[in-house]
Amino acid sequence: MSNSPQYQVVFQFMFQQNFTGTIELDITDNNSFLIAPSQRAQLAPYLGNDTPPLLNFGMSSKQLFFSIDGGVGGRGLQSIVWSSFTSDAGDASLMVELQVSSPEVTAYYAVLGAGGGSGSLNNGMNSIVVIS
Repeated sequence: MSNSPQYQVVFQFMFQQNFTGTIELDITDNNSFLIAPSQRAQLAPYLGNDTPPLLNFGMSSKQLFFSIDGGVGGRGLQSIVWSSFTSDAGDASLMVELQVSSPEVTAYYAVLGAGGGSGSLNNGMNSIVVIS
């Protein structure tokens, strides 16, 4: 995998109303999130917005998971920057399954750098295309 192309993706989650629940994002293809000393994942507020209380956060090469307690509508915007994922066999796409325990959460993604794109994520299966 060390010779595989690497891409950076930002995942953002907006809370429309008071929200307490879980968000899980699973990679369902052969790609992996990179977890190494030289790679970083960052959990941060988006452009200075308030963020809801975080109960827990977990990550692996195939999954991102976190729980929120009492997100406030209009003020709860959480940004997850997952620094990189590898692309198998040169296929510049990432298949992910989003599982959100409440319809009050809207999810977005943005691919950073050359070949970047952006869009929304729906509950269920999603395809993120890096190069169109």
